[in-house]
Amino acid sequence: MSESSPCLNVTKEVDLLYIMRRNYTSHHVGGQNSGGGCDMLKRLAKKLFGGGPSVRSPEGFFLNVRCNTCGEVFNLFINTSTDLAQNFDERGNVTYSLNKEIIGSRCRNLIQVKMDFDGAKNLASREIENGEFIKEEQIRK
Repeated sequence: MSESSPCLNVTKEVDLLYIMRRNYTSHHVGGQNSGGGCDMLKRLAKKLFGGGPSVRSPEGFFLNVRCNTCGEVFNLFINTSTDLAQNFDERGNVTYSLNKEIIGSRCRNLIQVKMDFDGAKNLASREIENGEFIKEEQIRK
């Protein structure tokens, strides 16, 4: 076989892949240098996506719903910073809306929730189909 043989090139690539996999395994699955590669990836991720812990927004509320068919209760947290859709009227005023579709594990009843909020994210109206809104104290019953 000559040095330029396609079979030889494939063999070199397979050997290279084997060496790379062996080094990865020894570094990441309890080898002597375990964690070195992970630290490098963590540093890279920190540079790409920013460091520090993610900050949870305290803005939000719990949406408590009961299925009309089976009685399953849903306690969903709605983050008003990320879950509400922004709407603009003809004059440029901002309002917000939420459309949620909920399917439980007990039955296949589709519960649809529609809520409208004013520009300050205060609840203006709400509707529900195939379910009912419940208060927090009713959840434990």
